[in-house]
Amino acid sequence: MREIGAELEQLKEICCIPTFLALLFGGVVGCIPWSALSFLMMYLQNLGFSATSAASLLAVMSVGRICGSLLGGILGDWFASRWPLHGRALVGQMSIALGAVPLYWVLRCCPHSGSSYSLLAAALFSFSLLALWCNPGVDRPLWSELVPPDSRGKIIGWWRTVAETCGSIFGGPVVGYLSMAVGYRPKTKEPGNAESLGTAMLVCTMLPWAVCFCCYSAIHITYPKDRRMVSETSRLLPGAKDGLPLKFESG
Repeated sequence: MREIGAELEQLKEICCIPTFLALLFGGVVGCIPWSALSFLMMYLQNLGFSATSAASLLAVMSVGRICGSLLGGILGDWFASRWPLHGRALVGQMSIALGAVPLYWVLRCCPHSGSSYSLLAAALFSFSLLALWCNPGVDRPLWSELVPPDSRGKIIGWWRTVAETCGSIFGGPVVGYLSMAVGYRPKTKEPGNAESLGTAMLVCTMLPWAVCFCCYSAIHITYPKDRRMVSETSRLLPGAKDGLPLKFESG
């Protein structure tokens, strides 16, 4: 019980850091769009693509995600080296804004026919290449600065559990409900089914990402103060007393 109490006390202290709360809330909300995009296969098939073609488009998107994660880490480090107090938050904002453009085209402007394979492949690759910068380039590096070294694994584990649970609850199910509400008809091949699914996915991606954008905007304000506070005080960082203080650059 004493160990549990100590863990809860440490978690309480970490949650008093505004930047940590912004990252936590943004990460939880940010999982909703990716859960909503689980309907993308169905959407592509309703556009007129065969199951094989739709699967290959998602494979192209997966390649973009791999490249996007690598690019996000590189950009996050570069921007942080140039602008230590604002660089990573700016990368998060850029990722959300740039990634939303090709996805909007896929869900609202793409021709409703199976003849636009190359355009869709390029748009989906661009989307996943641009929209995956936040986790490797922003969230995890900032968490490593704000969370004590001996608690990082536990805190990130709790964060992933809460985020993925919220994404599963508020992502896919809401898309299904909204698509039915705006005209989707299962077990039919009505032309409007693709538009209904696209509208539902658009709502469940753009709105959460707008919230995430606001969270990263808030970090421009909170991070300089939190960085200075964590650097100057060790009482919020139990790991520091064990010879593991966090390193901060001046700026």
